[in-house]
Amino acid sequence: MVDNIVKSIPLVTRDAFPWGPSLQIDVEVQTLTYVTGDIQVSGMTKEGPFVFQIPSTGSGTMETTYITLSDYPIFFTIHTSDDTIGVTEIWASAFLRVNKTRLFNLANGHVSYQSPLSWPYQPINKEINELSKLSTVDSDSPAAGSEVLMTTDNNVLNRIRSVVVVLDTDATVANRRVHLQITDSADNVIYEHFPSIDQAANTIYRYVFTSTPHVADEFDNNCIVCAIPNNISLSTGMKIKTLTTNIQAGDQFTSAKAWGEVKTTTQV
Repeated sequence: MVDNIVKSIPLVTRDAFPWGPSLQIDVEVQTLTYVTGDIQVSGMTKEGPFVFQIPSTGSGTMETTYITLSDYPIFFTIHTSDDTIGVTEIWASAFLRVNKTRLFNLANGHVSYQSPLSWPYQPINKEINELSKLSTVDSDSPAAGSEVLMTTDNNVLNRIRSVVVVLDTDATVANRRVHLQITDSADNVIYEHFPSIDQAANTIYRYVFTSTPHVADEFDNNCIVCAIPNNISLSTGMKIKTLTTNIQAGDQFTSAKAWGEVKTTTQV
């Protein structure tokens, strides 16, 4: 029997670098397109603490920042001081780089105000006593011939339950069809739904877009009910809009309201 002996590689130390230390932490960050808050990387080496700020452009693409250190980190954490950033809006990875070579993935995961990313020990996050309450977002009545627009504050609605709009059409002969849209802060449409029923002239229809499941669009007593997914969540700057096919100058949306759930506990 022959034993295969693998020689160990000597521990890489600062003495291995005749031109001085060549040590970096590569921090890769990807955020949702509307997130622009700074991300902070802080920690400790045997020479003392370090703190670096990484600005987020909100581009939605992976951005890499190279942080040069004078020694190996004893510990570090990646976090944000912006308490409006939700738990799934930032993803980060940290890699140890020595002599221009990535050696090790130190940590990766979501980063938020409630949940930092740490090494060598990552706190276990959990939600306790998760409760929710109903909350609403209202729209001002738009001008005649204009669409509904509701802008949300941060996480006003963690989960949309229903959106209700009322349209009073003028005498112009045309078939209107009301679309429900949800956009990000840059007006990119991330969700759109419309019923299979048109609205004629000189009518008042109430549209109920609801997460309550049913088979198909329903119409009764000038009320249209149509299903939307039950997991739509809103964050900072997101908007609820209507887009109406063949809208006329005298058509009037008279009211608009969105109902949804808001969590009453946070991640700890």
